[in-house]
Amino acid sequence: AVVATTRASAAELTRLCRETGSAATASCIYNGFDPDDLSGLECGPQVRSRLRIVYTGTLWNLTSIAPLVRALQGIAQAAPPCAAELELVVAGRRTPQQDAILDGLRGTAIRVERCGYLPHRQSLALAASADVLLLLLGDQPGAERVVPAKLFEYLALGKRILAVGPEGEARDLLRDHGQAASFHPAEIEPLTRWLTTQLDGARDPHSPPRTTCDAASLPARLSRYSRSSLTEELAQLLECCVKQPAGRAP
Repeated sequence: AVVATTRASAAELTRLCRETGSAATASCIYNGFDPDDLSGLECGPQVRSRLRIVYTGTLWNLTSIAPLVRALQGIAQAAPPCAAELELVVAGRRTPQQDAILDGLRGTAIRVERCGYLPHRQSLALAASADVLLLLLGDQPGAERVVPAKLFEYLALGKRILAVGPEGEARDLLRDHGQAASFHPAEIEPLTRWLTTQLDGARDPHSPPRTTCDAASLPARLSRYSRSSLTEELAQLLECCVKQPAGRAP
């Protein structure tokens, strides 16, 4: 058996298996999330003066933050009062080029916080503090079959998700999430407009009180990505392997 973490990769690997004469079929088992990691995190909305956008993970060529920075720069230039209501927090490893892109927000009213690599639990707690969680993918060959592992934890946290990337499997997975907005990296103006509309939600005095994250209460469409569900998929795959003799395709 061959296991991949995206459907598109599994399909490509199945094709390669056939080309080499192997009878193996590639299966997709997504990265998913562990409910134990989310237990006790405060995931409910907060009432604050700034819209808090959080990105966790590596910033490099494939996950460039340039489209978001360009959109934020546009807001800072066109509507300085709105810029003062925006906050961007990035946590994780960054290339010097990505740090230079973030430097483009210096001198604006937008608050930018940069954190280094964080232990997993701290990274999740930071994500849980967000109003909007940011998912990034560059428009590069093969990016359409990339599904960042953090996507599933983002879904489990129940936050608004802003995905900036090309059409592909990651955006397909987000279509069923009612609070997700997706933009191509070149769609700077639509992205700018969306960010501006989100500011009203950050100021909403009627937001419900904060609650702790309860992964056990997630709907079925999300619980299928939990550790236990994905482990069951792997167990079923292994059972099929031991019941069938190894062989080569005709």
